[in-house]
Amino acid sequence: EFYVRVSNAVREYLGRRYNLSLTDQAGLELTTEELLEPLREVHWPRGMDFSFVALLLQDCDIVKFARYTPTQEEADDILRRAFQLVELTRQTTLGAQALSADADSDSSEVVAVTSGEGAAEAANDAVDALEAAVQTEGVDDDAESNSAAASEAPDAALAAQGSDEPEEEASPW
Repeated sequence: EFYVRVSNAVREYLGRRYNLSLTDQAGLELTTEELLEPLREVHWPRGMDFSFVALLLQDCDIVKFARYTPTQEEADDILRRAFQLVELTRQTTLGAQALSADADSDSSEVVAVTSGEGAAEAANDAVDALEAAVQTEGVDDDAESNSAAASEAPDAALAAQGSDEPEEEASPW
């Protein structure tokens, strides 16, 4: 239940943040791979990359569908990573920088980005959903400490990279 809630919160956030439909033409929920496809075009902020997002969703899928039983440390880690995703992407400068440099502006694959109040609302709703997941599961670390640690993550990730220029495939770890 906890991983389903975390996965749903992250999927909902990504859908709202990057204006993605979470269902296919038949109205069925997108698979993780289908959801990730348009996210390949996003220019992620420093400290975040496509691989981080993909691994987060795939780790949730392993528990949801393969009946893997995670350890408490793994549950704490997935929650921390989900908070980190929201915190790092809520602070992104939007507009032309939101798309990767190699995305063709005439392409139908260009990902639109929610900005301003819409992005803030999506991020706040995601944090609320993640905190609710903690309440139902009883994860050792309370949601506030995870949220606080994640909000400090952008500064730590930037310091670790030591550069003003984003690296395309840099991992925050």
